[in-house]
Amino acid sequence: MTGSRSAPNGALGVGLLGAASPRGSRALLSALLSALLLALLASPAGAHDREIATFALQPVAAKADGVEARGWVLEVHVARAALDAVLADGPAEAVDPKGWRARAVAYIKRHVRLLRGETSLNLGAGGIRVGGHQTDLRFLLPELPAAGGRLKVRIDAFSEDGHQSNVLKLRGSTPRTVVLTAENDFSVEIELVR
Repeated sequence: MTGSRSAPNGALGVGLLGAASPRGSRALLSALLSALLLALLASPAGAHDREIATFALQPVAAKADGVEARGWVLEVHVARAALDAVLADGPAEAVDPKGWRARAVAYIKRHVRLLRGETSLNLGAGGIRVGGHQTDLRFLLPELPAAGGRLKVRIDAFSEDGHQSNVLKLRGSTPRTVVLTAENDFSVEIELVR
């Protein structure tokens, strides 16, 4: 063959300029593997695991007219596919965005339980941001004292499929992370400290 060299084991590779070389096949293979790895890592399908949702209890402070208000918020970060699955009995977000968002908020409020002593604390006003792969929700906790306190928390959202793990992150002066699963009945008793 004109313009080609034989590889040590007899195989031919193609160099960058079309000339056969053993290094050319390794370079081509390396480039293909790199491209494949990049495609897999960038794949939207693997961007957010629908069997894991994150809930974060964190202190907030706001100042208006010289008066500082302190409180707590619950932030929720969940794969859009997980919400679509539990809300599948109604219209899709693309068909009824306002109705879908209202059902998403209602679903989270039904599946997050906070108890202070024997008193149930309600999730207050909040907001929702719907993304292509992840949806974020945020709720005020007006009934939770600004200083924090002892709470019993149960978050069984998305547990319908039997493989759910909800990560509860506590922020404040004593940060802590707890994984809630069916094994612990999606429940934990915590101490919130501002």
